[in-house]
Amino acid sequence: KMKRATKELEADSPSSPLLTHEHKSDWKRWWILLMFSLSSFLQCMVWFTFSSMPDAVKEYYGPHMDNATINLLLNWGPIIFIPVLPYVSWFQTKKNGLLFCYWKAVLLTFFGTIIRLVPCWLPEDMRKSEYSFIFLHFGQILNAASGPLVGATCTRLSVMWFPETQRGTATAIAYTANSLGTPVGFLLAPAIVRSANDFPMYLYIEAAMAAMPIIGGIIYYRDRPVVLPSPAAAIQVQQQQHSF
Repeated sequence: KMKRATKELEADSPSSPLLTHEHKSDWKRWWILLMFSLSSFLQCMVWFTFSSMPDAVKEYYGPHMDNATINLLLNWGPIIFIPVLPYVSWFQTKKNGLLFCYWKAVLLTFFGTIIRLVPCWLPEDMRKSEYSFIFLHFGQILNAASGPLVGATCTRLSVMWFPETQRGTATAIAYTANSLGTPVGFLLAPAIVRSANDFPMYLYIEAAMAAMPIIGGIIYYRDRPVVLPSPAAAIQVQQQQHSF
């Protein structure tokens, strides 16, 4: 099927250098995969923050922080995933779509972690009021919007950066990284938060960790390598040129 699709595309664009150019793997693909996986891992860990230690959360934010509120902070993930997913499915097919999806994902998660810190800077009586929870919900919503940006682009990243022999491995690593956020959060949160007063420290640690893929992306992150790794990647680039 791939050969047939390649021949059809060559017939439509006989002078295209993308399909006739020699394909080669770029060693920087592993850095791209590392940064992408890190951003996906952190998105899941941040999403699960308040559910990883509900007792400390209730004590720190006061009596208005009940199970229903903690559950809603968690449920923003699937709630926001539904409307954002169609946009991501369309946007990643545009020129530099994979690059923009990465930057939107890491910035949404980072700013979400920063906004969640606002109640920590307020006096205790204000922090324990229901109005301060607005910042918690808004931060969780921003991070939730990052979910489809990392969850729905794994296969495209593996196609654009990896040869056929490594594509399955790259996809598996990218997908698994997100799932690791939950168990790591379960282990890390109780180790750091010994009492309710330690909870802000955990939020600061997550915010610092959320900055790591931003720094890594500044060092190097691209939509695709200069030399494409496979004919499948070349087809994807051609389709970008003809997409609406």
